[in-house]
Amino acid sequence: WERRVHGDSFLMADTAKFHPNGVAAKARPVRLVDADGAAYVAEGLLSCVDEAGAVIPWPRPGFLRCVAISDTHDKHGGLVLPRGDALLHAGDYSSTGTTKQTADFVQWIADQDFEHKVFIAGNHDITMHKAYYDAVGARRFHTKKQDADAIRAMVVDAKTHIYLEDSGADVAGLAFYGSPWQPEFCEWAFNLDPGPDLAAKWDLIPDRVDVLLTHGPAYGIGDQLKSGGNSGCVDLLRTITQRVKPQVSVVGHIHEAAGVWSLAHGDGEILFVNASTCTFSYRPTNPPIVFDLRRPGAAPTQEGSLAAAPQ
Repeated sequence: WERRVHGDSFLMADTAKFHPNGVAAKARPVRLVDADGAAYVAEGLLSCVDEAGAVIPWPRPGFLRCVAISDTHDKHGGLVLPRGDALLHAGDYSSTGTTKQTADFVQWIADQDFEHKVFIAGNHDITMHKAYYDAVGARRFHTKKQDADAIRAMVVDAKTHIYLEDSGADVAGLAFYGSPWQPEFCEWAFNLDPGPDLAAKWDLIPDRVDVLLTHGPAYGIGDQLKSGGNSGCVDLLRTITQRVKPQVSVVGHIHEAAGVWSLAHGDGEILFVNASTCTFSYRPTNPPIVFDLRRPGAAPTQEGSLAAAPQ
């Protein structure tokens, strides 16, 4: 796929005050340890690897182990996931959001052995964006129009997972927020032109968020296109680095940019994860990304590990 707009065309007019290329350039790749078919974060505050380079066994007292995937595009059935506490999916769980595709994914995620399961939609999950589906998507992708209202109810009403769409949730005492939007991308769902409309979506994100799931990445970090240039959103980068400062930003969307980066700031660091499962050629071979979040109320023990603080 080729984008309509590439690279610095996405930069806003006020970049004299905010320099996205400079901010993104400070992000550094994070070392990962491959084990059990997954990639474990091996450095920084969210590491789940010990000093000897071995994955810390799960369950890990005082921590929420998160397993992040994205862009599975109906290929979730063949995935082998590591054990953890929370399964996160950053959108594009389907090819075009049909009733069958959605029902299959909802059943699959219900069957996964995680205490918490959180996901958002992406640009391929077109029936979740009803205005787009009615105006463009149904005619463009489906010979038989799907019942978008029934599909949304299937996703939103299920009690086996948490679906986020410009909304948040408490997960094990940590603040999660999810949003499906991204800069215009080949006339798919949840697309907005860069500028005030997209910025308004990011303005909805609360100041305190621990885990931010967005389908599209921030500009310059995990957004590099195979064809060249960057596809991420400058205003999302600004929101993440200047206001919200979550512990982790989990995205997908740009398959070829899968990876993990860390960006330091005055109060700590932000882990940026592009958890795309499918490659550029739509092969579901990128490993799940695993990281540990310190649970609220956890306190260091004498051994240096974490345990629940006394009540």
